Amino acid sequence: MKAFAVRALMLAGVVLLPAVAHAQATLSGTVRDPSGGVLPGVTVEASSPALIEKVRTTVTDGTGQYRLTELRPGRYSLTFTLPGFSTVKRADVEVSGVAVISINAEMAVGGVQDTITVNSETPVVDVQSTTRQAVLDNEVIQTLPAARGYGALLNAVPALQGGYATSQITPAMTFFNTYGGRPNEGRVQLDGINVGSAFNGGGVSGFAYDTANAAEMQVTLSGGLGEAEVGAASVNIVPRTGGNIFAGSAFYSTAGEWSQGSNIDDELRSFGITEPAALIRAWDVNGAFGGPIKKDRLWFWGNVRNFGQADVIPGRYGNANAGNPLRWDYVEDRSIQARNATATQTYSVRLTSQLTSRDKLGFYIDQQYVCTGSSLATDGGGCRERGADWVALGGALASPESTTTYNDNTRQRIIQATWTHPQTSRLLFDAGYSTYISRWGWMEPPGGVTDFIPVTEQSARACTAAAPCPGDRTSGTLVPLAGFTYRGLDNFFDDKQSPHNWKANASYVTGAHNMKAGYQGNYYIEETTDFANSSQLTYTFNNGAPVSLAFRIAPWQTSNRTTSHAIFAQDQWTLNRVTIQGAIRYDRAWSWFPAEHNGAPQASRFNAAPITFPRSEGVTGYNDITTPSVQPGTCSAPGARRSR
Repeated sequence: MKAFAVRALMLAGVVLLPAVAHAQATLSGTVRDPSGGVLPGVTVEASSPALIEKVRTTVTDGTGQYRLTELRPGRYSLTFTLPGFSTVKRADVEVSGVAVISINAEMAVGGVQDTITVNSETPVVDVQSTTRQAVLDNEVIQTLPAARGYGALLNAVPALQGGYATSQITPAMTFFNTYGGRPNEGRVQLDGINVGSAFNGGGVSGFAYDTANAAEMQVTLSGGLGEAEVGAASVNIVPRTGGNIFAGSAFYSTAGEWSQGSNIDDELRSFGITEPAALIRAWDVNGAFGGPIKKDRLWFWGNVRNFGQADVIPGRYGNANAGNPLRWDYVEDRSIQARNATATQTYSVRLTSQLTSRDKLGFYIDQQYVCTGSSLATDGGGCRERGADWVALGGALASPESTTTYNDNTRQRIIQATWTHPQTSRLLFDAGYSTYISRWGWMEPPGGVTDFIPVTEQSARACTAAAPCPGDRTSGTLVPLAGFTYRGLDNFFDDKQSPHNWKANASYVTGAHNMKAGYQGNYYIEETTDFANSSQLTYTFNNGAPVSLAFRIAPWQTSNRTTSHAIFAQDQWTLNRVTIQGAIRYDRAWSWFPAEHNGAPQASRFNAAPITFPRSEGVTGYNDITTPSVQPGTCSAPGARRSR
């Protein structure tokens, strides 16, 4: 019986196919006559360049209320018409975010030719939903003096927790949440569909999402109903989609050693701080352009961007003994400064088509090439500083010859398709699918030392005549700090992931009700191959003397699959000055480890034959029912989420 109920619930979700993504803004209100009586049957038209169909229409119900949902950001004009009454127009209504914007109207008896135009400020307080949000429109995004990525922009939202204590120079992966939740619960969405990684919860990723060309960035802090996957904060990037007018933008910025100073003084030197975390070079070059391919039918928007940075790791230098098989100690080489380097190239295009008067189809692809680190050989590849030929990457805990934080133009790609279909003024269908394909890892840099056994030193101390370091060194340091690794490479890996997300919703909207039901699903794929140095050994030293060793079987593969399905139903009912919201959501998730890509595919030093594993189960079934709290009132408060 239980299995039948689960299948029935999943079938109900499929029957609702297809539908969208995250909700957009809603226009709602009540139309009355001068005596205060409600007016049913009033035709309400919302027109805006933001709507591909140009005009969205609805009719007030028996309570005189109307509701227009899933509206994209932009300026709208509302027109209220009813035979025997003067036409009322409300101009310049600013629509943004996912809020419910209340626009009421009063219609006087008059001729059809009579038109009353009303101009006033758009209400900024949402009194009909529990949603708490912050909206950064394109003007704010372009104005803020921050790296053009979602992580830096989130610093403008005070309620969020997580991110970086300092400003980002280039876009970087940022974990976030609000109201005390775990940072990895935060979700990044593109046009309302999750585009996070398959790793660590599927919330965010290192992908350079195109915030610079977004119509707006919607940050939902709390108050999600049944369509919200978690009770955490989410960031929805609403992209530009082109239009009937050709338009574009260009951006360039750069910084370097010439643009910074140092605050190192005698007091800081007394604490052992002698070098600043200096920037070598940063750049960001971006061009975007869009317009009609066929007017009123097909539009495009394209984006090309190249950005990156190189900076110094203070207090970290190369190893003068690197590449010497006879030496097992680290000797600081001040002529080789350890450095970080990153570079990203991105190419994206979005196509939007008005197939029919009711059907809108969107397709988006964003291809990115990511490079981190630099070569250890002068003729090697990597993200080397332009105009120079330095050969060190390095890290806080490793010498350059033992650093594996290297990627050479690894590929990342987002592919997304969406479809919307307003069947009537009350019934709306949407559909959306998105995948994020990524290859990343800690890889062997060109010139990397893989035939030397790496050493991790547990102690850090000065070399003196009374207590010399190995090789009778009486100056310098044993290593810069405890736990420092040098001499060779180990523990580098190649990770591939491809999470797939899809959604399907159906909305039935009247003046008083905003009912929505839908289905959400995902399928996450993650595969990792671990590598080791040729000896498959690592040593641990204490004060220059060996104390332990570790060996690994390599190459070693791990692979996992996770999938989940969810269905939900929610309603928002407005009666006079009271709004009641309620929802229920059911989630089921499970995971497994396939027979392929788990184990050691070949014989090596410590395994005489390949090691294979049959398919094994992970979580065989996780079931969750969520009931967001019902919130009545004219001014709603954030609703709690209860599970069982």
